Parts: sequence; C-alpha cells; structure tokens
Amino acid sequence: VLGDEPAAGVAPVAAISFAYYVSFSTFWVYVGIYAVRGLHWPTSRVGLLFLASAPLAAAANYLSGRLSDRLGRKRLIVGSFVASAVNMALLAWLGDTTAVAFVLVLAQGVIGAPAFSLDRVLVADLVTDPAKREHAYATLRVASNLGVLVGPPLAALLVYLGSWTAFLLGIAAVGLVG
Repeated sequence: VLGDEPAAGVAPVAAISFAYYVSFSTFWVYVGIYAVRGLHWPTSRVGLLFLASAPLAAAANYLSGRLSDRLGRKRLIVGSFVASAVNMALLAWLGDTTAVAFVLVLAQGVIGAPAFSLDRVLVADLVTDPAKREHAYATLRVASNLGVLVGPPLAALLVYLGSWTAFLLGIAAVGLVG
C-alpha cells in the first residue's frame, strides 16, 4: 500500500483513508437494502433518500474544506469519525421510526464529509515536495480502494452473522477505530 518509501506523515493519513472508506462503503452500499429489507420502506422513499443526500453531502464537503482552513484538519476528521459512530449507534437504536431513520441517514452524508475530503488536503499540507506529492496521493488512493474493497463484504458478513443492528454497530466500531 505504501509503495517504496512514503513521504513523512503519509502512512497515518492512508490509515485514516482506509478506515473511512471501509465504513463509507459498508454503509452506503447497503443502506438502500437496509431501508427496504430492514426498515420495510418502499423503494420510492429510498430513491428520495439518495436524491436528498447527494447535494447535502456535496455542500458539506465544500464547507468542511473551508472550516478546516480555520479550525484545522485533525479536529474535523476526528469529529467526523466520532459523530459518524454516534450516528450509526443512534440509527441502530432509534431507526425503527421512518422520519428519524431518514434524517439520520441524510445526516450521515453531512457528518462524514470532513473524513471524506480532508485526507487529501492533509497530503497537500504534509508533502510539499512536488516530486513526492504524486506518490503520496497514489498511496492514499490505494488505501481508499482497499477500504472500498473490504467494506461491502464486511457489511454482508455483519448482516449474515448478526442482523441489521450488528451492521450499524459494526460501522460505528469502524468509525471509532478510525
């Protein structure tokens, strides 16, 4: 994952990216199935959920970049992981109410924005040598791709061995690890 010799400080950022993408892909690949099979929603509601979540997450990604310039990257990334873990626990606990579940899923896109976008900003902050920057971004991309590879099978395993509650609490645990 790290290649020949990663730039200083890139390995922890790659670990953050891996953890985020494991939780991201675990949740977003299965949330539609969870809504239909676990919450018994009609597919039209799931479509509305995805339609509403995309612009909210896009705006949150932009705003997290702006906020990180003022507040720092680390605080927002850590806050994003913790808030995501809490949100998943709330969804497991209170998600049987349609309106609450809808809001919590929408909130996940907003809450996850700093962890989603600020890892790449950290690379720009840490790797000032242009000759090493491409390698650093490639390292981050490989870690992210590995996280996306691990997430959906993890979700399937959690649902198969446990339940939808295990699925949500498993995502919360990945968030806390991150």
